[in-house]
Amino acid sequence: MVHFINFACAILFASLAHFVTSETLYEALSKDQELSEFYNMVNREEVLQILLDRRDVTVFAPINSALRKHKARKQEDPKRDESTPMPSFYVLNLSAQKHMFPMAITPYLAGVAPLYLSVKEEERKRKEYYVDNAKIIRQAEHRGTEGKTQFLYVIDELLEPYKPISGQPPTALELLKQPSIYGLKETIDAFASRVTSEREKEVFSRVGNHTFFLPIGSVDGASSSKLQEIDTWVSFKTRITPQ
Repeated sequence: MVHFINFACAILFASLAHFVTSETLYEALSKDQELSEFYNMVNREEVLQILLDRRDVTVFAPINSALRKHKARKQEDPKRDESTPMPSFYVLNLSAQKHMFPMAITPYLAGVAPLYLSVKEEERKRKEYYVDNAKIIRQAEHRGTEGKTQFLYVIDELLEPYKPISGQPPTALELLKQPSIYGLKETIDAFASRVTSEREKEVFSRVGNHTFFLPIGSVDGASSSKLQEIDTWVSFKTRITPQ
């Protein structure tokens, strides 16, 4: 009897580890009270309704509290330049499984920056999964009406897409010099100052595709002195990844 119970528990655990339902992702959204506000946003776009009902798709759905927090910030400061992203920004027109993380991928919404899907490994090899700034807190796999695989990832925050104010995409050096005109809210002038003092501007204006990892910090803050202690190779060369 004990062995039977253990065996049954093992089967139950395995089924929960890979949760798949026969309902479509659109149907799942309609029944999930924690995602009701995002569901209402989806219903404003007929194309999205069809996509979430039939096709291969991945959705990063923010919980209601994330949307309400965003609305509260807007009410507190009406001049705040922070619009709610379109629901299609939270949608990929493919099935993105967790084993594909990390990667950068363009969302269904045209003309916006890619979404960055990342993995953070915690203690005891436990992994946390993120899309941009938001953490994935639960997931489910669904089937579209055409038999397509659909993934729903529930996230704890609204995504914060990059929205350049300038009509032209910046070089990395231009972004360092004037981050505000490209819609970057974080302070990076400590790193920009170090780039100038070390005469490394050429590194950030090279032709080609590169990924730059920029530390946040003010030139007048504690982060500036910490940055000065790091040698040039670590500060610049290891923050650049050719693509």
